[in-house]
Amino acid sequence: MGALCEATGAEVRAVAIAIGIDSRIGLKFLHAGPGCGGSCFQKENLNIVYLFRHFGLPDVADYWESGGDGEHLAAAPHGAHGSAEAVRNGDR
Repeated sequence: MGALCEATGAEVRAVAIAIGIDSRIGLKFLHAGPGCGGSCFQKENLNIVYLFRHFGLPDVADYWESGGDGEHLAAAPHGAHGSAEAVRNGDR
């Protein structure tokens, strides 16, 4: 989400607060954990992959499209956590 916030100019903390306020998500889901899932996971994953591609973050999109297994991350030239500017410029 940080890469998407950077690419769109959104303040990551404000986005996190907004996500935490949503009663369907809540504050307890704002920090990474050992796994995720649920009946809407595939749909939501496809939505976020679309947004990453739309905002010029193909490596981040590829990472999430692969299921986030780390294999794609290791193979990506600038990784899934590179800055949006570096991704756009091919610097990393």
